[in-house]
Amino acid sequence: MSRQHAGSEQRRVGRVDVVADISAEISVTQPARIAEISHGGARIIVAAPLHLETIHDLTLRIGRAALPIKARIVHCRLTDTSQGRPTYVAGVEFVDLADADRRLIDAYLAGRRDAPAE
Repeated sequence: MSRQHAGSEQRRVGRVDVVADISAEISVTQPARIAEISHGGARIIVAAPLHLETIHDLTLRIGRAALPIKARIVHCRLTDTSQGRPTYVAGVEFVDLADADRRLIDAYLAGRRDAPAE
């Protein structure tokens, strides 16, 4: 038997309470700062923890290019809470990187190696 949910009178399709083993995953978009990058991955700074071994959609912006990349979380640790909000550093490994995206990353890395140290 289904329980009445708020707003259900406006739904065309009813909902039922879950009584069996059923679960879901949801992707949440959050900003990330790239601290370091290599041919195979990056170290990113985020505001929420990321679970180890999970795969995430990462949009890497290099200049005007936006590269849609799959990234596997290799490590994640809390690094700072001094500003009243947590900061996490995570290591990500690029998964199934497209050749064109790899070339853009390679070109970026080559340009950074030639640039004077900051």
